[in-house]
Amino acid sequence: MLRSLTIKKIVLIEDLMIEFKPGLNVITGEAGAGKSVILDALELALGKRASGDYLRTGAEKATVEAVFAVERVPACLAEYGIEPEEGHLSFLRELYRQGRSLCRINGQAVPLFLCREAAGELIDFLIQGEQQALHHPIRHGEMLEAFSGLRGARAELERIYQQWRSAREKVEQLMRERRERARRADMLRYEISEIDAAAFKPEEVEELLRERAWLQNAARLTELANRGRSLLTGKEGSAVEAVGEAAAIAEEIARYRAELKSHAENLREAALYITEAARELERVADQEEYDPRRLDAIELRLDLFERLRRKYGDTVADILRYRDEAAAELETLERGEEEAVRLQMETDRLRQEWLARAERLQAAREEAALVLEEKITRELAALAMEKTGFKVVFHPVGDAPNPRGLKEAEFYFSANPGEPLKPLTRTASGGEAARTIFALKVIVSQNERVGTLFLDEVDTGVSGQALAGIAARLEFLSRSRQVICITHQPVVAAMGAVHLLIKKEVVDGRAVTRVLPLTGEARVKEVARLIGGASETATEHAKELIRSEDRA
Repeated sequence: MLRSLTIKKIVLIEDLMIEFKPGLNVITGEAGAGKSVILDALELALGKRASGDYLRTGAEKATVEAVFAVERVPACLAEYGIEPEEGHLSFLRELYRQGRSLCRINGQAVPLFLCREAAGELIDFLIQGEQQALHHPIRHGEMLEAFSGLRGARAELERIYQQWRSAREKVEQLMRERRERARRADMLRYEISEIDAAAFKPEEVEELLRERAWLQNAARLTELANRGRSLLTGKEGSAVEAVGEAAAIAEEIARYRAELKSHAENLREAALYITEAARELERVADQEEYDPRRLDAIELRLDLFERLRRKYGDTVADILRYRDEAAAELETLERGEEEAVRLQMETDRLRQEWLARAERLQAAREEAALVLEEKITRELAALAMEKTGFKVVFHPVGDAPNPRGLKEAEFYFSANPGEPLKPLTRTASGGEAARTIFALKVIVSQNERVGTLFLDEVDTGVSGQALAGIAARLEFLSRSRQVICITHQPVVAAMGAVHLLIKKEVVDGRAVTRVLPLTGEARVKEVARLIGGASETATEHAKELIRSEDRA
């Protein structure tokens, strides 16, 4: 139940707090007094999209707060961890001139869609022009589902459809890319084969470069090695002999001069190093001086590396890394066909699941349609449309998965006995459409059991027995839920358990909207104004209407 609505700096409203009570709350007032602003403000608090145009002139910020008394929190809020505070939920909306806005529920900032979703479990609206919904057949199915409690089943059907469509699109994409995948796979296989055939090892190129450098200089280096060996160990005047002789001399002198002993030892050790160096030079000199075939083989191997380097990477490690990446990509491409088959099977499975659910949903819709036809006929009879024919007709959509199901519902209507039923969108007059949408809203709200029903001038253009029927239904609804009704009709206004007057005044040169609770003579005066003025007859009629409703 809506307990209060607080509005600050919205259009004509400076600062206003309205309290609502159980039962039927009626709101009346002169045209232009600001009744529609009350509705707009409530919708803003509950997540309606807004702009800075709603702000009162000169204001940089506006706020609207709607407080509901609740027994349990809507499921969508429970998921956010929002719980009632002392049995209440507060929806606070802050609007700023530059267009920014913020929505809070019990002080916690939340996205607008969450406000709207939560509000849908607390309050239902029937506002002026909503009968236009009857001119769109797709809304007929939505009303039928709301009446029959099939919204969840329809949402599940749409979810499966979305999964099916996603899988189908992936299959189609894979099929479109099949030729390109085949070309790419062939290229990768060639590249992998080329790298594998080359079989380069990580340090091989560096070794080849060193070997090539030796072979290219082999003759000169062999000659140098022979010359070095001769200098160190030749038969005459070799370094080994000279150092050995010097070591012997030092040893001889060391007998008399101890300080030369260490030098003698160093010379002996030097002779050993010279001998080892001479042996190494000998090994080098004994190697084959030049092998043209080996050099050609090395050049070919290095040329192969250069070709691979230009295509796949600067080093052997880079080339091998590219090979591994190409192999992984090739594996993915080869799995593409398998994935296409798997996705096609998934698409077929989802299609069958969609079809099974669509059949169950359609059976439930058709069963609910019979109940709705009976109830709507009774409701319309209470609204002075006793001879009205009403039927839910289903048009095939097809068995291909879609968001709607196997068939779409459309309301057929006949206001006159003997006339065939025809689509309501083409046959109902404005007044008939208004009463039909009101009857639907009454029936649906009874099933949904929302705590509050807000109606905006749904009785406009209705009179006589039809108006009395609407008033009676409003009173009936208000016995089990809170009903808030903006009205210009005295019959409806007199029926309210709470009567609020919207009044526009000029304060300090500016128009301001105020809300006045009416009782006693003030209420009689307002009902008389709705009847036609302040005449004695109108006043008496107003008193009689209020007395008759009080007696009821």
